[in-house]
Amino acid sequence: MKLSKFVTDDEVTILRISGKVISNYLDQLKSGLDSEIDEVARKAHLIINLKNIKVIDSISVGLFISRSRSVKKRGGKMLFCEPQLATRELFAMVDTENWLEVHSTEEQALITMRNGED
Repeated sequence: MKLSKFVTDDEVTILRISGKVISNYLDQLKSGLDSEIDEVARKAHLIINLKNIKVIDSISVGLFISRSRSVKKRGGKMLFCEPQLATRELFAMVDTENWLEVHSTEEQALITMRNGED
């Protein structure tokens, strides 16, 4: 699993995750997400791009839900974008609709973030 970071001119952090996002890499994923959440502190604005995830498990989805709730409690927002079919199917099985905001493209997620839409 690999995390790469990009920060837009208006301070939105985009984390692009690639590879296998499974329990074997959970500590690495936790560390990466927590580091970014702590770095942007209050009013975190994070977009997690899932486009290059090859495999993901429900434990990792649970971590996404947990961290998304944590960011929301701080007054920020964490959006997800570009999930592949297998990731979308797992999100549906885990019933993430009430917990994770997922967009088809990174651009759509950025527009939503910039407009402050819920």
